[in-house]
This record gives sequence, C-alpha cells and structure tokens, in this order.
Amino acid sequence: MFSNGMWTLIWQSDGTTKLILLTLLLLSVICWTTALFKFFVLKVIRKQLRRAQSEVVKASDMSGLLGLGAVLARTAGGYVLGRHLAVLKKQLETANKQHLTDQQWQLAQYQFEGVVDDEYQRYMHYLPVLSVGAAAAPLLGLLGTVWGLIHAFMNISQQQSADIATVAPGIAEALITTLVGLIVAIPALALYHYLLGQVQVVQMRVQSLSDDIAMVAHKVFVQNGVNNDEA
Repeated sequence: MFSNGMWTLIWQSDGTTKLILLTLLLLSVICWTTALFKFFVLKVIRKQLRRAQSEVVKASDMSGLLGLGAVLARTAGGYVLGRHLAVLKKQLETANKQHLTDQQWQLAQYQFEGVVDDEYQRYMHYLPVLSVGAAAAPLLGLLGTVWGLIHAFMNISQQQSADIATVAPGIAEALITTLVGLIVAIPALALYHYLLGQVQVVQMRVQSLSDDIAMVAHKVFVQNGVNNDEA
C-alpha cells in the first residue's frame, strides 16, 4: 500500500507522529477484530434463532415449549424462550391459577417486549467500538497532520529556506497521518453500519420468535382458561 518513499517518511518522522501512527494501527486492529467477532457471533445467533422459531411454531401446548427449552438449551433461541417461560411462570404464581386474566396477559406481553429490547441491547455490545473508531481515527490523523505541519514550518524557519525541496518532505510527512486516519476510519464506518443492519435483522427474528411463543402461551393460558370458565 505504501511506497518506499512513504515508509522512509514514516521512519524519519518525529516521536509524536510515530505515536499517533501506532495508535491508529492499534485502533485499526481493535476495529477489525471487533467486526470479525461480531460478524461470526451474529451469524451463529441468526442460525440458532431460525432453528428455535421453526421448532416453536410446531409446539401446540406448554409441554411442547418446556421440552424445547431443554432441547434449545445454551442457544440464543433457548435463552429467549427461557426468559419468556420465566415471565409466564411468574405471572401464574402471582395469579395462583392455571390461566391468566386479560390484565395479567397484557402485563406478560409488556414483559415479553422487555425481553426483546434487552436482547437488542445485548446484541449491540461492542458495536460502539467501531463507531468510536470511525469518529476518532480522522481526528487523530488531523492531529498528526497539524503537528507535522508545525514541525515542518519550524524546520523551514531554522533552515531559512522555503524552496520546494525543503517544504515538500515536511508537508508529505504531516499528511501521512491524515491518510492513515482515513484508511482506518472508512472501513470502520462501513463495518459499523453493516453490522448494525445485521443486529436489526437478528432483532426482528427475536421479535418474531417472541410473537410465536406468545401465540402458543395465549392459547394455553388465556383462551383455554376462558373456555374452561364458560364450561
């Protein structure tokens, strides 16, 4: 990517410029590591949620959901299912009945939405690293450029010469940090928005899974309860 001339300028730059370039390199490594980690994690989570959703829609009663809780243990879908079952269990213990009233069901639905929101926040973990990297890298590059220009003009004043042979190396050295900052920031920004879109896809799957669980639970604990009362 860099020509021999650029490597020479980097090697001949002062300590502050080298420190900024090293910081940008470290920031780039952190951003790419975070992006790759989230990419593979979200890929696995999408697969697990698809499996959970396909199994939940086959369940016709509560025993089916409880069985799925064991089958899907230690998966993203199983975790979501477990939290929904915990909400239902708490509501049933509060009601001390085998079915839920409309008011209790509405409260359970509200808590289901809380589960979905919590999952979204959990899947967003580490993504701000990319956002911060995309914002900080150009500023660090600009800081290095300003510092390099000051350093270059000081050299010009000391040499008392402003010809192109004297000015060009200093300015080129200063602009390297801006170039590196952009090289770090542009991929980080693109990766952030791509992964943000993937998180939103995963959240929609969680919402769909939540709706499927709620449909089965409503049939078991609300509709059946109303039918039993009428009988």
